[in-house]
Amino acid sequence: MMNIAQQVKANQRLRLEKLILGVLSGVLLLSNLGLTWHIVFKETTTIIVPTQINRSFSVGNSGVSEEYLEMVARDLVTQLLNLTSENYEYVENAMLKIAHPSSYWKLRSELEELASDIKLRKVSVAFAITEMRIDKEALQVDVTGNLETRLGTKTIKREIKKYRVIFDYGAYQLALKEFYEVKDDDKLE
Repeated sequence: MMNIAQQVKANQRLRLEKLILGVLSGVLLLSNLGLTWHIVFKETTTIIVPTQINRSFSVGNSGVSEEYLEMVARDLVTQLLNLTSENYEYVENAMLKIAHPSSYWKLRSELEELASDIKLRKVSVAFAITEMRIDKEALQVDVTGNLETRLGTKTIKREIKKYRVIFDYGAYQLALKEFYEVKDDDKLE
């Protein structure tokens, strides 16, 4: 009789252990599903803090902040339109690093043409931004400013120019799709 009672008690303990393991497995399964759901469907935003900490920028699933778009466009235009025969290779390499694959060869050709012109004429160009218009949804920035062509230290030409920068956004990265001068008959958005 003792033997049967001990066997019944052992079976009950085994059933209880199976029940506890089943409940724990269910809880772990639900928590894993919850974490997976959170990772897949949560909006991810990365806060980027520049070296000069006066504002922050964000890059996330849904795109980039207007501040980040402005900063990248400003740096691109400033670098591209402040060109000398000494820095054109650096500028070309920097621009091609952020070029969208679909516009890489066109941009490279235009940069080489611009560099060749600057070396041939022995001039430099300098651009001072006076206005920026940002269209965050279109990933487009219109930049207006003063473009000076210099021969040595003497300014030989000064004109107000408008440029448009169009980006593409993917894999948490802005890529330069287009950069061109906006003519008077082009509509500034």
